[in-house]
Amino acid sequence: MNVIVLTPEKTLLEEKMVESMRMPLADGGSIGIRPGHHPLLAETRNGNLVYTRGSETNQLSLRAGILRVDAQGVTVYTNGLTSDSDEQDDESTRLDAITDELEEKLEEGF
Repeated sequence: MNVIVLTPEKTLLEEKMVESMRMPLADGGSIGIRPGHHPLLAETRNGNLVYTRGSETNQLSLRAGILRVDAQGVTVYTNGLTSDSDEQDDESTRLDAITDELEEKLEEGF
């Protein structure tokens, strides 16, 4: 099957003859796709797109986006590659939200 990863600016990946792939979904699970998969549209989360072609397994670390499976193959629409700073920003944002919530509860008398 064909696997294409697109951003608004460019094509990040275009592979043919992919035997299988796996991608994390927004609901917390992941999905495995092989040739002949039924059509599908799903929201993805930050994580690794892992694909196998022949004896090679490769991965690409992507930002959240949309996954489309159709008769032509798999297309992933994303804003780009993830980086360590993205993951640190996500963790920092979550920590800030938890801290704010705890401070509010303490002010209310818990």
